[in-house]
Amino acid sequence: MLEKQIVAVFMGGRASEHDISLKTGTVVVNSLDRTRYTVYPVQLCRDGGWIIPAEPFSGNAPWSPFDEAAGTVAIETALRELRRISPDVAFIALHGRFGEDGCVQGLLELLDIPYTGSDVMSSALAMDKVRSKQIVAYHGIRTPRWIVVQEQEWKMQRSEVVTRVAREFKFPCVAKVPEEGSSFGMGIPKNEVELEKVMDESIAARGHMMVEEYISGTEITCAVLGGFPGEVPVALPLTEIIPKNSAYFDFEAKYTPGASEEITPARLDPEITALAQDIGVRSHIALGCGGMSRTDMIVRDREVFYLETNTIPGMTETSLYPQAARAMGMDFRDLLTRQVELAIAYHQRKRM
Repeated sequence: MLEKQIVAVFMGGRASEHDISLKTGTVVVNSLDRTRYTVYPVQLCRDGGWIIPAEPFSGNAPWSPFDEAAGTVAIETALRELRRISPDVAFIALHGRFGEDGCVQGLLELLDIPYTGSDVMSSALAMDKVRSKQIVAYHGIRTPRWIVVQEQEWKMQRSEVVTRVAREFKFPCVAKVPEEGSSFGMGIPKNEVELEKVMDESIAARGHMMVEEYISGTEITCAVLGGFPGEVPVALPLTEIIPKNSAYFDFEAKYTPGASEEITPARLDPEITALAQDIGVRSHIALGCGGMSRTDMIVRDREVFYLETNTIPGMTETSLYPQAARAMGMDFRDLLTRQVELAIAYHQRKRM
């Protein structure tokens, strides 16, 4: 019998998506195949501290997140603990800043630990909605028109910015913090007053905002599997998203049970389905993604517009990515196993 590989599941983090990440990490810890893997939950806390257990998850009862108030360790101690458990791979279940943006990936590169998902550069590019739109547009992929507004510009030329948005995009438009996920810092202002309110509330978070043309249509997402250098990525069945209580797939629609209807495969004709899957794969390749990604798009008439790419999509059993995998016949445990295998294979390739 082969010796079990050690998997450290990274979750939590300092981003606004801390709680969402804990949900993803908890499901991953409880679902990894324990006949193949010894699993250590690694919890990154809101205050920057870490929790790494002395012993691996036993599997005798479902695992749940650690109580962060009970005590954490600084990163220096955490690094020694990582060396002690010596993981064969890190399964990254972090979302948002400091986890999905290349920070943790860079740390793991320095520690020579294989990890799931995209590498440092691809993670950083995909996390930045402005840079990712620039890249996919360069590759001929259609995306809604946009402008970037710097905080200094907003303070000095507020009225000029509002006039420009009204002239170029009209209302409603979309305003978002480029480096946030899960629709944090995002709004769809219907007039000048609402635009000013959204900008005032969110622009200080990162020092700039992206204002984008609003496209009314059918929201869809394309999960992509694989795609490390040398491997051809595969588009999974599309998912159609129908928010029930909001104009778009916002935080509540994403994470409140029953707040949205998700249909896999999406109810699109074969031609539009093929076009959207092609955009998902091309975006994955253009951004250099590996292991997995999920690209969000919107369909208006027979046009498909790129919105953004997530390099670490939610991985609870009811999340969009596992839904798509299940629609093509891959169960959740096999999906997790495939991600671990891809991470190790890519790490070995980099060493050649």
